[in-house]
Amino acid sequence: MTRQERQAAEAARQKEVFERAMAERERANRKREAAGYAVMAGAYTLYPASQGKGAMGRMVAWAQVGCVAFAGFAPNYLVWRLLLSG
Repeated sequence: MTRQERQAAEAARQKEVFERAMAERERANRKREAAGYAVMAGAYTLYPASQGKGAMGRMVAWAQVGCVAFAGFAPNYLVWRLLLSG
């Protein structure tokens, strides 16, 4: 193999490595972008709930009532159970 043939073969190998690396980078960018679209699609499905509309809005309202009730009940129950039952 002559020097020119070796240089041509090395140039072809480097070009192939470069193209493979660029394709991998493009796949990674596309995957990251798709994940961002998925997150935004999930966030947009919660918009009616934030406005109190539809079944999801009712579920959110009842979840809020449940959380407030638990936050008011739990400390009183724990004081009664742990401190006053002794």
